[in-house]
Amino acid sequence: MATGAQPESIYEVASGSNATNGCCSDFGNVENASKDTGAGHMDAPIISSACTASPCSGPGPWIQADMENGVFMGNGTGNLSNTSLHTPFVTAVLRNDGQANFALDGGDATQPTVPALYNGALPAGYAPMAKEGGIALGTGGDNSNAAPGTRCLDIINDATAAGSKVQLWNCNGIGGQQWVQQADGTLLNPQSGLCLTDPAADTANGTQLDIEPCADAADQVFTYQSTSALTPGTEVSFYVMPAARNI
Repeated sequence: MATGAQPESIYEVASGSNATNGCCSDFGNVENASKDTGAGHMDAPIISSACTASPCSGPGPWIQADMENGVFMGNGTGNLSNTSLHTPFVTAVLRNDGQANFALDGGDATQPTVPALYNGALPAGYAPMAKEGGIALGTGGDNSNAAPGTRCLDIINDATAAGSKVQLWNCNGIGGQQWVQQADGTLLNPQSGLCLTDPAADTANGTQLDIEPCADAADQVFTYQSTSALTPGTEVSFYVMPAARNI
């Protein structure tokens, strides 16, 4: 693996739909230890549905580059040439000269060529690169697991009526998968104006949740379990729900 400011090219063939909707599901050159050592210490392609610099072309996902402390589909500004992926399998290519420029290519893995998505300057603060030569296969460069996964808390059929059930479903960014944590601990779905609810106040495994009018009741209060804080008012798309309404 390349180190420091040495040039390198990395490619992968991966699912075009089973994408993370954040960072930290990387395939490539990362730190040698489980520590964030700063911008430019990673050089890894990532397939993510996070629009990291508006405007973005389509709903995603996109082939991007994780360079530590930043995921880029261009030089840090919007890049409409980096188009959304629409095929079951994709080829993703990241080329980096280590000094000043990098390029992204990618598209349908069944085709003999892949289109250019970006070819230009490295983002500000990333030139020259400081690669360390570690290898990551599905984690962050500092061994973080911030990638939220590929299943989202989803209101069945994108419904908005009180009593509509929720499930885990493929993340697709629709209104029925958007949740905003309120200061009182409730989870508001903005599209319906209703809150995630344990309708029988039942903490047993397998309990079916739904959406109901927000009432700041005990059966609507959920605790976010993570190593990082979730600021009230932050939109989220993914929760893991073991028993006792921890998420």
